[in-house]
Amino acid sequence: MTRYLPHIALLSSELAAETVTYSLAFSLGGRGMEAGTATFSETADEYEGNPVIMSRMTMSTNRLTSLVFMLRDTLTSVMSADGLPLHYSKQVNERSRHAVETAGFMHSTSGCDVHLVVRRDGRVMHDVHENSQETVYDMLSMLHHARYLDANGVGPGDEILTIPMVNGELVVMQHILFEGTESVTDGDGTAHECLRLSVRDY
Repeated sequence: MTRYLPHIALLSSELAAETVTYSLAFSLGGRGMEAGTATFSETADEYEGNPVIMSRMTMSTNRLTSLVFMLRDTLTSVMSADGLPLHYSKQVNERSRHAVETAGFMHSTSGCDVHLVVRRDGRVMHDVHENSQETVYDMLSMLHHARYLDANGVGPGDEILTIPMVNGELVVMQHILFEGTESVTDGDGTAHECLRLSVRDY
C-alpha cells in the first residue's frame, strides 16, 4: 500500500516548461567524483489527443568515467495533466549493452495494469503484464511528484512515501526518504534551499 506520513502530502502542481541540468557523481573512497551530466526537461504536450506532461532525461558520463562505466541513457515519460503515468521508455546504451525498456499504463477504478516490454539488440526479451491495486509510477513520473513534496515537520531519515515503480521487466517498491535540506547554488549564482531525498528499494 502506498504510504504517506500524516504530515506529508503531494501538492497540486502547475506545470511550467523548464530544462534543468544536473551533475552526475559517484563515490570513490568516500569522495564524490564528477561523473557526467543529466538533463531533465518537462513540457506541456499532447498525446493521443489529450493534454499531457512530457518529461525527458538524458544521462551521459564524461570521458574519464566512460573508461570504467559508460552511460548514454535517454528516459521519456508521458503523464496525464494530473500526473498519472501513461507511457514510459528507457533507451539504454551502456558500452556493450543496448536495450529499450517500455511500459504502458492503464488506469481504472480497480487499480493499474502495466505492460512491460524489454528489447535487447532488437530482440524481445520480456513481455509481461503486472497488475497493482495502486498507481504504478516510472522513474520520471516519480521524480515529477517528488519535486512537489512538502517536507514540513519531517526529520532526517523519515520515510516520506513508498510507491510501486517500474524497473525493467519488474514492478518494485521504492522508498523515498528525507535526508535533510541543503543550500545549492545554480549555474546562474542563485542559491536555493533544497530537499535532500534518497530513493531505496530494500
